[in-house]
Amino acid sequence: MKAIYIILIMLFACISCNTNNKSNQPLSDSQKEKVKNEIKKVTGSFFKGCEKANLDKAIRSWLNSSDFVAINNNGSLSDSKEIEKDLKKIFDSLIDKKITIVDEKYSFIDNSTVIYAAKCNILEKYKDGRAVKSDPAIIQFTFTQINGAWMVINAIELTKRQIAKNDKAPKKLNQKELIKQLLGSWKADLEKQDTIANVEVTPWGEGIEITYKFMTKGKLISEVKELYGYDKNIDKFRVPSLVRGQEVRNWIFWFISPKKYLQVSPQEINNPIISYKLEGEFISPNQCIEKRLLNGEKIGATTYTKIK
Repeated sequence: MKAIYIILIMLFACISCNTNNKSNQPLSDSQKEKVKNEIKKVTGSFFKGCEKANLDKAIRSWLNSSDFVAINNNGSLSDSKEIEKDLKKIFDSLIDKKITIVDEKYSFIDNSTVIYAAKCNILEKYKDGRAVKSDPAIIQFTFTQINGAWMVINAIELTKRQIAKNDKAPKKLNQKELIKQLLGSWKADLEKQDTIANVEVTPWGEGIEITYKFMTKGKLISEVKELYGYDKNIDKFRVPSLVRGQEVRNWIFWFISPKKYLQVSPQEINNPIISYKLEGEFISPNQCIEKRLLNGEKIGATTYTKIK
């Protein structure tokens, strides 16, 4: 009886081993082609959803589970909830997106696990007047089959992003004319007690030069010089900013409407979501309010009043 029991165990082990081997056997060419067509429908829905800013369509086949992980272009990791939140922010800020697939590759791990990779060119145009070109952009998905459906359990994005011209902006703005609203002498009472800023803005070529003098109780405590040079290739101003005694910092400045402007760092201009930015608005020809925003939250504001 014991011998029969041992034989049954060995037989069961052999059957299990054969079953596993069968599931992990290499796919035939016809099976691979069938899987390719199935996955192509899923990736097609993702790319089309991204172009149309349709979040449900884009992530319809992404596994909504703690098992899902995305590796982002900035090196961070996101779970399914985090990537959904970030994509919603990006889609809400877009006015146009075009994805051109240059090449696609498939790696068949077994009959239920496939790695898909695509080389693309992507052009994104934003409501704030920015345009970003990703060339190349590499998108990789790891698919697993769950209940007969192909689901993404891992996503990787690698892109080389660069600023481009936005010809889809709601209204063409003459940046060189609009910046002239800044010309003149301005004064601001800062959040720090007893501190004011005296600001002189003068013409310089196709742009302007700004000098800030920060005073506390009549004493000069800091001075900043900025030069706004127009770059026709991006239809924005490049701004080197030099604080006395410190290293130079660089910014990108542009108007998003006749009375509103943005200023961000060159390191962030290409990011879908900008963490820190300065947002200004002319309330009247003689008053301008600048807000400092971090991750969409206001962290400070300065009101400038024109004195001449």
